[in-house]
Amino acid sequence: MFFKKSLYIALMSSLSSAAFAQGLLLNDENLRTDLNWLNQQGVIEISTSTWPLSGDEVQRALSQAKIGNHAQQKVVNSVVNALQTDNATVKLGLHAATDLKTLPQDFAERQKAQYQVALELNAGSENWDAKLRVNGEKDPLIDTGHDANVEGSYLAGKLWNQWLIAGQIPTYWGPGHDGSLIRGDASRPVYGLTMQRAEQAAFETKWLSWIGDWQYQAFAGQLEDYQAIPDAKLIGLRLKHAHFKPWKLVLLVAYSGAEKVDLKA
Repeated sequence: MFFKKSLYIALMSSLSSAAFAQGLLLNDENLRTDLNWLNQQGVIEISTSTWPLSGDEVQRALSQAKIGNHAQQKVVNSVVNALQTDNATVKLGLHAATDLKTLPQDFAERQKAQYQVALELNAGSENWDAKLRVNGEKDPLIDTGHDANVEGSYLAGKLWNQWLIAGQIPTYWGPGHDGSLIRGDASRPVYGLTMQRAEQAAFETKWLSWIGDWQYQAFAGQLEDYQAIPDAKLIGLRLKHAHFKPWKLVLLVAYSGAEKVDLKA
C-alpha cells in the first residue's frame, strides 16, 4: 500500500504582522479547486488555466464576488485564508512516503522525492515579490545528482500591470485536471524568465475593451540535464482571452551546432 505524509507549517514572525501585498501564487491544487468552484457557481470570474496565478487577479475577482449563500461564503473565506498563508514570512515543510510514486504526478505536487524537507522565506510589497525555497531530498523521483535545490524560488517585479519573474518556478498551461500535454509541472522547473499580466482586466479604451479579460504568459529558460540536445533553451508564449480559445506556442531551441527544434500546439 502506498502511503505518504506531508506536514506544512507556516510561521509568522513578529515583524510580519502587517502582511505585504499579494504577489504571485505558485501551483496550488486546493486553491485551484476553490477558485474553479466559485467560478462555476457564478460567484467570481477568473481563469485558472495559466499558472502561476497573479495574486492581484485573485484579489480583483474576490472584490467583485457575488456571494449568495453560506456555502459560497465559506469557500471565499478558504481562498482568503490561502492567500494569507501564502504570505507567511517563514514556512517549513516535511514529506515522507513509503514508496515512490510513478510519473506523471498530480497537479501542484512539489514533492519530487520519497523524503523531502523544505524551508521557505517570503518577502515583498505592492510592486515586488521574492521567495527563497530550499529543498533537501532523498530518493528523488527525478535524479539531478544533487541532494538540495532551490526549486520554487524567484524574484519578481511589477510595472504597468506586468510581472517580470526570474527564478525556477513550476508552470502549468491548460484546463487539464491532473496534467498538461504542452506545459505541466510534473517535471523539474526550468531556470528562466517569465512575464505575465498582474490583472487580467479588459483594456479601458473603447477601441479595445471589446476583447474582454485576457492574459498572456511568456517565458524563456535553460533546460538542465537534457542530454538529447546540449545546452537547450525553452521558449514559450501563451495567450488567453474571454471570447476565443487559448492560443499556445512552445519553441524548443538548441544553440550547440545542432538543428533547431520547434514544438507547436
